[in-house]
Amino acid sequence: MSTSAKSNSGKKIIKKSVPLRSESYLERGKMYQSLSIKDLLEARDAYHVFLTRKSNVVGTAISRFRVHKEGVPPKTPKTLANTEIRNYSWPCILVFVKNWIEEVDFNKKGGSGIDDYLPKRLYLPDGKEIPVCVILAAWQQKGSDTIAAMKYPGSVIGGGYPLMTKVQGEERWATLGCLVSDGRITYGLTNAHVTGKSGESLFTFKNSNESEIGISSQKQLKRMSFSEVYDNFPGRHSYVTLDIGLVELNNLNGVTSQIFGIGEVKGIADINHDTLSLKLVGCPVSGYGCSSGVMKGEIIGLFYRYASVGGYDYVADYLIGPRNLEKDKKANPFSPRHGDSGTLLVIDNSDSSEHMKAICVLWGGQKDESGGMEQPYGLATNLGTICKQLDVELVSDWNLGYDTYFGAYAHVVLPSLCAGMVKDKKLGKLMESNTGLFSMPLGETVPKDVKGLSNAPFVPLSDVPDLVWKKRGGAYQRGREGSNHFADMDQPNPRDKNRTLLDLCDEPENIDPDVWVKYYKDLGAKEKGALPFRVAQIYDAMVTYVKDGNVAGFIGAAGVITHYVFDACMPLHISYMHHGDPNGQMKTIGSGEKEKEVSIAYDVHAEFDNQMVEYYTKEIEKTLPGLLKPDSRVPVATGKIKTTKDAAEATVALMRNTVRKHINPIAVVKDYEEMVDMKKRERCDAMWEKYGKGYQQAMAEAVTLVARLWEAAWDNGNGAKTIKSTDAVSEDELKELYETKEGFLDSVNLEDIKNIMTWP
Repeated sequence: MSTSAKSNSGKKIIKKSVPLRSESYLERGKMYQSLSIKDLLEARDAYHVFLTRKSNVVGTAISRFRVHKEGVPPKTPKTLANTEIRNYSWPCILVFVKNWIEEVDFNKKGGSGIDDYLPKRLYLPDGKEIPVCVILAAWQQKGSDTIAAMKYPGSVIGGGYPLMTKVQGEERWATLGCLVSDGRITYGLTNAHVTGKSGESLFTFKNSNESEIGISSQKQLKRMSFSEVYDNFPGRHSYVTLDIGLVELNNLNGVTSQIFGIGEVKGIADINHDTLSLKLVGCPVSGYGCSSGVMKGEIIGLFYRYASVGGYDYVADYLIGPRNLEKDKKANPFSPRHGDSGTLLVIDNSDSSEHMKAICVLWGGQKDESGGMEQPYGLATNLGTICKQLDVELVSDWNLGYDTYFGAYAHVVLPSLCAGMVKDKKLGKLMESNTGLFSMPLGETVPKDVKGLSNAPFVPLSDVPDLVWKKRGGAYQRGREGSNHFADMDQPNPRDKNRTLLDLCDEPENIDPDVWVKYYKDLGAKEKGALPFRVAQIYDAMVTYVKDGNVAGFIGAAGVITHYVFDACMPLHISYMHHGDPNGQMKTIGSGEKEKEVSIAYDVHAEFDNQMVEYYTKEIEKTLPGLLKPDSRVPVATGKIKTTKDAAEATVALMRNTVRKHINPIAVVKDYEEMVDMKKRERCDAMWEKYGKGYQQAMAEAVTLVARLWEAAWDNGNGAKTIKSTDAVSEDELKELYETKEGFLDSVNLEDIKNIMTWP
């Protein structure tokens, strides 16, 4: 077939038409789009030795061919960050290499030998061609292993929370992934390398304090034969790394199936050997790791082969890498750190019906032999495989109704109201200028805004006692700090006519540390609460700072004292029943050697003093300011505080009013016991209905007392003359004060507290 035309010179030019070449009906070689997962795995198996003996190869995976993003020069070494999957990307084998070597540079003197050259295609015996996509494994400096455990409040725990176990004197960290159940027991799911052998205790953090969450179960998965997991796929001499362990939870009342920072999981993405598809490549995923926080990535490849030992290969179900964005063509990094293992990843595509379905569990990454470098991707286990092999189901509907973030915020928010109660104009201006250093504004702050403050560059002074001085393992942890946050005042003393501390303190002379020490010794108490005397100690320090004209010291102490005053208006900080009635109905938590008996109302403190308050933040914002009265004489009138004993008596007055007038903690515990079978939100709603008004009244009295203590320290230290500036103090000055184990508002036991302050 031909066509003809005339040239400008009039000569006839004959053009031969060239037919478009179509692939032969019998030819199978380049039918790339029809390649299956089985084809890719067969090719990788057949060429495994060929590939792994090349010194430059780091690992391999099956995937879809990656092409340079727009604007990236064609000869630029391909990485996960500068390449992307497109609609026409055909199936391939990804080969990750240590160094990028151009073809022309192979076999040059001093360079790589020809034996290290990677072909563009692999060939199967039936004639199929399998494309090879070479990717530069972008080694990067290993990220810091900062566990973000202290970001977490104590009212409830769920996926994304830190888990810790102790092995040979060392702490091992992971992330609680999700909840699963075998129909009888509900477990927390994480990595087996942290759960360890059956019966080992695992811990999390509640209000920055270490708290046992449960014990490791016998049910766990470490590795399985590839052919056992995927019986219709080729994979001789290969193991699938699973690394999954279960935690038998002590108590389900304080647990939710929601994922911290992510939200409610919408079920499981049922991926198995029958439904597995290369369409998963490019699937966006997200999770919350206790070290990295929110992690966003995408599935880069399947069955990543990362190691070979003793003739057997080790494979991960999913290779998770940086997520590519359409807007700016930049890739979000995905670099799991120590502590992120166990993170549940969910499908993160709001346009898909699969959005928020759980798909896999992160278990690790790849590091070089020196340990100083790592790859910006993670390795994960398919959740469907986990559930099948352990015979459990994902729990996605337990204790829902929380905000995506959950926890207490009262300590940080309520002090923002205190400056407005100060009558002295100069002092009021000084405290208003510095309010942002010890609090966050009520009405403009929601619970999620206060998360992560323990790791913030500057911690609001109102929560320094919890987030810095009580922070387990923190650089400034104080061993004697705990007893300063409570005082059990309602326990009858059988050696003294069953009188309680509340009864004793009706007589002012008994508001004395020596009397309290004797009371606690009579009861055989292990811990002796010193709360009102801690307030007195800090008041004493405020007076000294004012006398010396030390503005930073005064503001530092004034901010910190708010924490303890607000502890004094929380009813379960004032009661020996803070974890339920020790003489009432009991339940068993744990198992084996870790089994123990606790009250059925064991979680009443965390729920009543923290979670319930967070549920009703909007009502508090609306109602509490209206309860504040600058001229109120409750719990103490202006000018009545002179000495440290006066400060202690004023704090006891607040505690007495809280327990006797507003909220009886013993009644709270009894009500909780009757509602123990209810869902947490329903129980909190019922509690708030009964106690909400009284609780807010107690809060209002705490706000008033803070202002009275500030005013008293200012007047007794002659602040009108000694303090010149009313400007804000610098964060650096305040950090220098509170980032200490001693030297600033030292933490001491009740027996010693009189010795470090001026006591009349």
